[in-house]
Amino acid sequence: MMGTRRALQGLSIVAACCAILAVAATGRPQATVAAQAGEAVPTPKAELAEITKILGTGPRGLNEAAERLEALDRRELETGEREDWLRLARTAALRRGDRARLESLRNVPDRFALVLIQRIFQASASLAAADFAAVRAQLAEAGDPESMNEREKRRCYAIEARLAQLEGDAVRERACVDKLVDHLQHWPKPMCQSCHATLAEPDRLTHLKVSEVWFGDRFVALMQDRGDAERIRAESEARLSKRPGDARSRIRLGFALRALGREEEALEAFRALPWADFPDRPVHKPRMMTTFP
Repeated sequence: MMGTRRALQGLSIVAACCAILAVAATGRPQATVAAQAGEAVPTPKAELAEITKILGTGPRGLNEAAERLEALDRRELETGEREDWLRLARTAALRRGDRARLESLRNVPDRFALVLIQRIFQASASLAAADFAAVRAQLAEAGDPESMNEREKRRCYAIEARLAQLEGDAVRERACVDKLVDHLQHWPKPMCQSCHATLAEPDRLTHLKVSEVWFGDRFVALMQDRGDAERIRAESEARLSKRPGDARSRIRLGFALRALGREEEALEAFRALPWADFPDRPVHKPRMMTTFP
């Protein structure tokens, strides 16, 4: 009886091993195999972090990184995870001298493509060099800002606003400044906090000196020149009466009141934003903050 039981246990172990090998032979991700074997499966985020460390070890880690990236490619990834994977895959292929792999990744969508980012920074550099024709050409090459990620979109509109101011084009400047001001409402959202939250406390909302941004000053000046501050104040207050939590209207109200010379009321409007940075309230300072351009 004991021998029969041991024989059955041995057959079970062999069957389990054969099942795992069969799954591996089908090309399923290692995560699937691990799950069927009862092992803990690392999250894509954890696996990406581990692959990043491996790539940092130099040439000796390249093969392992490439294998893990290939396995991770077969898992379901969120958009941000897929983009992180793409950058690591390109790095691994480049460092291994794997031309076929690198070319296979050429047209994979990437909202944070370095080529796009460099074009925008080149436009900013051309602006500082007063090469305005080059700025326009480089922005045109970068493409439509509305198709970009929120950061690159904001950078493009900032460059365009500065260029329009320098060229005395108030209409175009106002259009760009309006977009920049309206972008402020997104500060508490992941699209902003993913860059501006601190590494030590990534889930804690950071604060912004919303009333002191440079394009807010331009918004005020342009409203005064056009004479539409009262209209914007009235429209903003009407929207807030129906939706008190409308951050966009709250911000526009603050700048409109400032343009009308009602500074104390303007500050109260900004203060109503729980994430607005004021000297007399506890704040959580953001990272990666700089004036651009």
